[in-house]
Parts: sequence; C-alpha cells; structure tokens
Amino acid sequence: MSHFKRMLYGWEKSDAGIYEHCFNRFGGSVNMHPDVIRFFSSRTGHEATYFHKVKQGGYIAAYALLDHSRIGVDQWKKFPLSYDEIMVPAAKNASMCFPERTNKMSHFNKHNFINFNFSFARKNKVCFVKESYSVKTEKNRRNEYNRFTRAGGRCCDMNQFSPEELADYYIFLFKSRFSDSITCYSRENLITLIIAMKRMLFGYILFVGNEPCAMDLLFMAESEHIIYF
Repeated sequence: MSHFKRMLYGWEKSDAGIYEHCFNRFGGSVNMHPDVIRFFSSRTGHEATYFHKVKQGGYIAAYALLDHSRIGVDQWKKFPLSYDEIMVPAAKNASMCFPERTNKMSHFNKHNFINFNFSFARKNKVCFVKESYSVKTEKNRRNEYNRFTRAGGRCCDMNQFSPEELADYYIFLFKSRFSDSITCYSRENLITLIIAMKRMLFGYILFVGNEPCAMDLLFMAESEHIIYF
C-alpha cells in the first residue's frame, strides 16, 4: 500500500546523500537525523531506505525508513532518544500528501502534509524555545543561578567529560530520582550512543561540590534554520 501511495503522491526513491541535503536544509527531529539513521541501521541490521519529493526541479521534502516500514528511529526503550514525535524534513511552504502511516507526526509539519488530521491524531505539540525573554525573567534566572553558585554549585558543559563519566553520572542521578521503580538504560548502551553521537551532544551537568545533582542529556539536530533537541 505504501509503495502505491508513494507513486500516487509523487514520491521517488532516494539515497542517503539527498536525504542528508534535505535534512540540513529543512531540519528534522533527532530520531530522523542522518547520523542517527545510519548508526541504528548499522547496529540493528535494518536497511535504511530513503524517499524524496521534487517540485520545479528542486527537492522539497525527504524521509527515511528503517526496515522498509518504520519512519525514523524507534529505540527509546534502550537508548535515551525520544520517539514522541517525528519531524520530517520539508520546505516550509510546501504542501503535499505523505504516503506513510504514523501518529507521531510533528505539528511543525502541519502545513506540509495535507492528508493528516493533526487536531485529531496529534494532540500534543512540539515545544518552541523563545528567542528572547523579558528582563524580569532573565533577572530571576540569573539570581537563581548566582544563589546556586554561592552555595558551592557548578555548571559544567557535558563535553568536558568522557562518555564513561557521562554514563556513570546519568545512571547515578537516574537511580537517585527513580530508585528501582523505572529501569535505567544500560551503561553499555549509554556509552555507545554518546560515542556515536558525540557531535550532537548538548547539555550541562550541575554539581554541588564534587557530586552531580542534575543532568540534562540532550542530542541536538542542527540545520540551516532549525535547532531541534
């Protein structure tokens, strides 16, 4: 059925190079990032297949499938990669029909895919970070940060630490927060992902003395116009 829809809607078989070009130009979610697709395709043995759409001689959208069926990477049970939504690389003002089935489509694609009922199928929306904050908000956050540092706190960029250290900090804080009520990711999987996605790693660790107290492990997908994390 999907093969027929691709033909009907004008989608063409593509390749990794074209997909990466579209992703870098239009943006997309972390679970659709070319590096993430390649890594998990290699790790799982599931073939990555790519499709694109052309209008007036230019690419206007592209997407990737793993194992010929699943859009993007769905490995959230084993790795700290969200699969709450999928943002497909597509030109901002381009409208088309999307040939695959999913209930994870991002509201960022709301004006791209005319055959999706976003109000019914996708009630949750992506969070957009403000480009600026009020003077009062900035002052309040700055005062909070200053109180934290005066109490002996430190804020450290994650890139200062080795993958092994980051995995250990993550597991320590996860178990401190959830105890055994939720199973944490394995140390091996954390280290493997951090090494593979090092250039996408983004976030900070807060310390009080030499002990971590908070950590935000994020992977960031950058494009010409969008930063997604």
